[in-house]
Amino acid sequence: MSPPTIHDIARQAGVCIGTVSRVLNNKDRVHPRTRERIRCIIEQTGYQPSAMGRGLVTRRSHNVMLLVHNIADPHCIGLAKHLSRLCRARGYRLLVGDSDYEPALEAECLRDVHDGSADGLLVSPLPGAHSLPLFRKLTDARFPMFPLMNAVPGTRIPCVKYDDLGAGRLATVFLPGRGHRRIGGIHL
Repeated sequence: MSPPTIHDIARQAGVCIGTVSRVLNNKDRVHPRTRERIRCIIEQTGYQPSAMGRGLVTRRSHNVMLLVHNIADPHCIGLAKHLSRLCRARGYRLLVGDSDYEPALEAECLRDVHDGSADGLLVSPLPGAHSLPLFRKLTDARFPMFPLMNAVPGTRIPCVKYDDLGAGRLATVFLPGRGHRRIGGIHL
């Protein structure tokens, strides 16, 4: 048995689908008894509004894409976990794309977000200008995008980046304060 649709709810309640939609979206102009009857039918049938249908109307997917260069990288895993929690708290789902250091995979994910699969993009772009036309296309469309760790070459898109040198300075102050005398560092 297929799940009930908004048409099924409207037919059972003896109203048009616009009335059911107004009830679902808590809009006024629905008589209180009609509103209650529709809510009871929704509860009895277990009706769930279609996220895809709602997305067509609102033109929003409620998805955010995180595009990383290697999902197996411990930094990327931690970032995905943290961002997923933040997205859920704001009513969004986090989609994770892994370019696996392949420009063609990065380009595929960039085309997907431009085509509407996500409302925003957090991206760790690959070095080089392989996907520059796609990044420019997203920028021209004013698509919400935030590069992480690597700047997008050939654009003026601000990049959120960690500070290796600042972290090193902090370590040279913190570690001796904890009794460490021999400190080494490797910069890759």
